[in-house]
Amino acid sequence: MNTIRVYNIDPSVNHDECASIFNAVGIYMILDVNSPLSGESIDRSNPAGSYNVGYLTRIFGVVEAFKGYPNTLAFFAANEVMNDISTSKDNPPYIRVSKCSSFKLGVLGLST
Repeated sequence: MNTIRVYNIDPSVNHDECASIFNAVGIYMILDVNSPLSGESIDRSNPAGSYNVGYLTRIFGVVEAFKGYPNTLAFFAANEVMNDISTSKDNPPYIRVSKCSSFKLGVLGLST
């Protein structure tokens, strides 16, 4: 399966052209809902405090922007943040109730 992983997505712009080009040539997308920008990822030292309106708006925005593309394969969350049981026990319920049940949700504990 031809697949790319996409980082640092701007959910406020239209991605139709790019997604359709990838779809036309059989490329699936795995999308990271986090961003390296301040407030757009989970703070490992205070994961619970990271779940604020700004952060949730951002991650839900990425899901909403890409859930309609047939070549959206999965969403990644918490890149390199969940590295122990206490930081990985809570899973936001949004994915379960947002009509995205056909998508996979990955949590990348650490990439090297």
